[in-house]
Amino acid sequence: MLSAKEIALILAYCSSLISLFSLYNVASPVFVYSLITVIFLSFMNDFKFKIYINKTLLTVAGFTLAVPLLLSINIANLFEPISNLLILALIIKLLEEKKERDIYQIQLINLFSVSIYTVLNLNITFLMILLIYGILAVSSVIFLNISKHTGHMLINSNQVKRYLSTGIVLFILTLILSVPLFIILPRTPQPVFGFIQREGTAKIKTGISSEVVLGKVGEIQQDKSVVLRAYNLNLEGKTPYWRVQVFDTYEKGIWKTKLKKWKVPIAQGGNPYYIILNPTGEKYIPLLDYPTGIEKVEGLKGKIKKFVGTYFQMDRNINTPVRIKAYYTEKIKDGISWEEYKKLLEVPKDISPYLRDIADKIRRENLNIEDRIRAVKEFFSDFEYTPVLPKYEGDPLEYFLKVSKKGNCEYFASATALLLRLLDIPARVVGGFKGAIKNPNGNYYIVKNSMAHVWVEAFVNNRWIRIDTTPPYTPPGTKEVSRLELLKDSIIFFWYSNIVNFSTEHQKNILNSINPKELKNTEIKKYSPYMLLIIATIFTLLILKDRKRTSTKLYLHLLKKLEKKFGPHIRYKTPTQILDYLKGRKEYSYVEYIIDVYLRDRFSKEKVSKDELRKAFKYLKNL
Repeated sequence: MLSAKEIALILAYCSSLISLFSLYNVASPVFVYSLITVIFLSFMNDFKFKIYINKTLLTVAGFTLAVPLLLSINIANLFEPISNLLILALIIKLLEEKKERDIYQIQLINLFSVSIYTVLNLNITFLMILLIYGILAVSSVIFLNISKHTGHMLINSNQVKRYLSTGIVLFILTLILSVPLFIILPRTPQPVFGFIQREGTAKIKTGISSEVVLGKVGEIQQDKSVVLRAYNLNLEGKTPYWRVQVFDTYEKGIWKTKLKKWKVPIAQGGNPYYIILNPTGEKYIPLLDYPTGIEKVEGLKGKIKKFVGTYFQMDRNINTPVRIKAYYTEKIKDGISWEEYKKLLEVPKDISPYLRDIADKIRRENLNIEDRIRAVKEFFSDFEYTPVLPKYEGDPLEYFLKVSKKGNCEYFASATALLLRLLDIPARVVGGFKGAIKNPNGNYYIVKNSMAHVWVEAFVNNRWIRIDTTPPYTPPGTKEVSRLELLKDSIIFFWYSNIVNFSTEHQKNILNSINPKELKNTEIKKYSPYMLLIIATIFTLLILKDRKRTSTKLYLHLLKKLEKKFGPHIRYKTPTQILDYLKGRKEYSYVEYIIDVYLRDRFSKEKVSKDELRKAFKYLKNL
């Protein structure tokens, strides 16, 4: 068994581990590893050796080390020195001899550490960190307050469980009561810390890239991670294409973009929908084909650019989850400039002679454009899809067309685009994603990296048409999606759409829906008896719970009564000292019986009966 203060200290150490996790990827490694060492050594010292460093010496050392950290703080490098300072403060407090106020201070430092994590990490892990820390901190405070009444007295396992459960309930109640504040507090149009961009924090492999390399898309398709979630859409019976980037130049097995003209986009109407985009570390914004514009981006402050080919970018890397309101249409509206027309007919001089022979054959047998496009599609009819090609030597496209007749989508798209150009049809390659998984739990669609895809757009009869010659296939990341996976994803979707990206629009809708003026008197009369019954039931349960008689409650009430009569000093005495103090006084016999019941119930194997406990409470009342 342990005293209440010792339990509070253990909970503070657990909270310090949460701080360590929160600052692990932010603070300098030297500080992180120093904190790991100090947590272990300090814990052993507090519960075994009890050898402490002089507080004055620790304070002087702390201030000396803090000065260079304070001087290094600036907008460009804000969180690392602050995190180092928090770790330094925590190390100093852990090395000290800990009184009750020191434990409070440790928990306060831990709170600041968790706050740093919440600023830089908006994923659902933040919620888990908050829940764990909140329960530990509240429970620690409860045990600290108990220690004021019980001093060094030991408490049993049943009491520990009861107080820990109280801490959990209190924290959950706090969260519930904070919901109205979360809803009514004014929202900022952009994140408070939107000016902070931690470049390089999202270096992950995605289907979003500035170029298409033959053979690389197959590697990306092995990744099952989620890129985006889209809602306010009805894609039943359709196979959606998600446009990310448009490529106009082919050089040695790589598609690049040379036409870099852009303009600030204006939403041009169409069908509205929303996207929750995960951090990609890139500037590109995946949008449903064919995009007509973006109305707003929430979660990241920056300028939106629309490029030739109707694809969109931010002016900074997307390293945080963002919520996008966009519009799409069934047909692309953009035309083509003379510069783009010429660019989309270019073919490399070192193009495979075999590819030219195919184009010449199609040209001779088909005079008009529609027939040539149909012939190109038919040419690939006996080809097969494979995510990974065997090793080859020489030109990759020639090997694909002449030898293997198997390839990934970028091989089909590359060969198709170049064939069309050789047939005098302007063509470009589009990179993005194909397909979506509908999650019925939240009525939204999931797009994964495994859906990375490349296709072709050709300019025919003054309009753009999509040409996808890749054989139908099911990406490996979408073959088996269990109900559990969908349920887990719906929780993540709810977190991002309703908590992280809770906007002014959400706020207005909720506040309007609970406007008292819009409630009918008949509805109030209809539901008010049920509401009153629920409130009365809750109060009854609370009163009955409070009336539950326990030996601990008996002893605490005794201390309060004695404190009122004899002064606060009585609270810090042990039961034996209290009896010695009261010898010869009229209260002695009552107090002796009450303390005997308390000690037997707490420390004896033979528990007191209900009658004895009832009698002790009666004596307490007589006092």
